[in-house]
Amino acid sequence: MTQREAKKDMLIGIAGMVLAMCYYAVMAFQVNSSNDTSGLAGRQLPILAFFLLLFFSGGLAITSFRKLRKLPADAPVSAEKKAEARGKIARVAAYVAMISVYALAFNYIGFIVSSVFALAVFMWFSGCTSKLGIVLVSIFAPIVTWLIFAVLVETPMPDGLLI
Repeated sequence: MTQREAKKDMLIGIAGMVLAMCYYAVMAFQVNSSNDTSGLAGRQLPILAFFLLLFFSGGLAITSFRKLRKLPADAPVSAEKKAEARGKIARVAAYVAMISVYALAFNYIGFIVSSVFALAVFMWFSGCTSKLGIVLVSIFAPIVTWLIFAVLVETPMPDGLLI
């Protein structure tokens, strides 16, 4: 691990902890605390997610800080590495754009249809070369997810023009 990687991991850990705190602050306005038939309150899962995000982000920040103190200084960055970093940033921006389009399509065309297309595009963009794998995962994962949440857990899923 280089010093640059340790700094990046530490910053990601700190950003995760800040995100967890913001999530906790906003959560009070979005989640009702009504009980369901199983006796679990509606606030327990978001609180669990908050603590997990806070715990793992804090762990990443602390371990990266410890490694950072022990590592020697990095060599200067070459032009090739800078170009590679710009390519990675463009790739992350493309993922953010695709997730945004998926989130918008989710409410208009429905969960299953938008998820099928989104999963196919995400898998292709991530480098999956198996066309059969892309088709099978893209079709069955949203259906199984919908069955678990809409049928078993009875969580309302957004209804769009299609399913």
